[in-house]
Amino acid sequence: MPFLDVCFTDSLHSMPVGVFGMAIATDDVSKTWVPALEWIDNPQFLHLDAVRTIGGVRYIVGEQGHIYREQAGTGRFAALDTGCSGSFFGLAGRGDLVLAYGLKGTLYRSDDRGANWHAVNTSLRGAVTGASWMLEREAFALVTAAAETVLYDPMAGTFKAFKPDRRSVFTAVQAFSAATSCLPRSTALGRRR
Repeated sequence: MPFLDVCFTDSLHSMPVGVFGMAIATDDVSKTWVPALEWIDNPQFLHLDAVRTIGGVRYIVGEQGHIYREQAGTGRFAALDTGCSGSFFGLAGRGDLVLAYGLKGTLYRSDDRGANWHAVNTSLRGAVTGASWMLEREAFALVTAAAETVLYDPMAGTFKAFKPDRRSVFTAVQAFSAATSCLPRSTALGRRR
């Protein structure tokens, strides 16, 4: 059974998650592994699609709109009520702001570390497959399986489409630094104008 994502919290600790609620963990740089599926409030063994640390808190997203947040000091992940019934594929965020994204342009937002969630109307048609905070632009870059690319300004709540030089299906996006972009140089977003 495949693992779909992994989160490294430091040089010693990591946690892969995957299909049918699979989760394992290591605290010794992968020398030994322990089962971790019992740490997650997932009695239906739903697929776990992504795991991320945002603002010092670890989150897991998966099928049927499920999001799980690690409880401080326990290592256990409690289910959060999102109000979403579709699958989430990934997470992005900064500080207390957490975004969960998935099928048919789905984007859910929490401004309080997952305590409350609300749907964000993106107007995207494709499955959101990647999101990354771009410090230089003060916005999130979101990409979809339908070759859509947008910048989401969380303060204004607005979306701005950007068009790469070549239309392509995107599976992920990553911001690197102020000197680089989340896209190849030929399709760089550039600095805020």
